[in-house]
Formats: sequence, C-alpha cells, structure tokens
Amino acid sequence: MEHRKLAYADRSSAVFTDYINDGVYGSFNCIMFDHQSPLPYCLTIGKVLMDAQPGSVGSGPMLTSSVWGPTCDSIDCVCPVVKLPAALEVGDWLGFRNMGAYTVCAASQFNGFETSPVLYTVGDERKVGVLLGAW
Repeated sequence: MEHRKLAYADRSSAVFTDYINDGVYGSFNCIMFDHQSPLPYCLTIGKVLMDAQPGSVGSGPMLTSSVWGPTCDSIDCVCPVVKLPAALEVGDWLGFRNMGAYTVCAASQFNGFETSPVLYTVGDERKVGVLLGAW
C-alpha cells in the first residue's frame, strides 16, 4: 500500500481511501476489459507476514475502504468498497488472487507510470517472507 487517507467521516462511520502502486492502466486492466472485481487480501499487516487464507483480508478491527491505483485518474478504482484491517500501514502488501498472465500483457504506461514488475512467490512461508522483505 502506498498511501492511506481518511476520505469521509461522520459520527457513525469512517471511510478510508487506500492507494496502491498498480491500477486499471496496469495489471488491473482486467476490471475494464474482462469485467473482473478483484478483492484484496493482506500479505502483511503492520509489516508482519500474515497467514492469508482464501477469502480472508485480515483480522482485528476492520475499516471500510476503497482501493485506488496511482494515476489520479477518476476511473483508476481497483476496489470501490472493501473492509480492510485498521492496522494496515503504508508499505504493507495486499494480494489479489487470479491475476494471471493476461493482466500483465495488456498493461500500459499511462500518465508516465511504469508497468509493475512481476513478483513470483513460492509456497514456503520463509521464502515468501524473504521475497516481500518481511524477514
């Protein structure tokens, strides 16, 4: 996650806007071209590697959030409404399942943003932690 800000608050609720380093002009072009609705899950929370299970985003207190790409374009919305852990910090990693080869090949360098590098992971928790810089 690149940035988190309070987008709206009243006495009963708060809505946060989270920005990530990829968006609909990059790997998330599947939102526009393939009508996908990717949902994030937490790989790290507070820089601590999580044991992410399919369908889970994290544990502890949750905040309503929207997830946006980096371009400042009004259509660069990756996920309009999602519950994410309150403990999520800038620098934490979000994962998105089923982001395959075709999401990368259709990516562009819109607004001067380079395409995201591909990060391969393995099933061994320690190796994943090393790749993510958590250990």
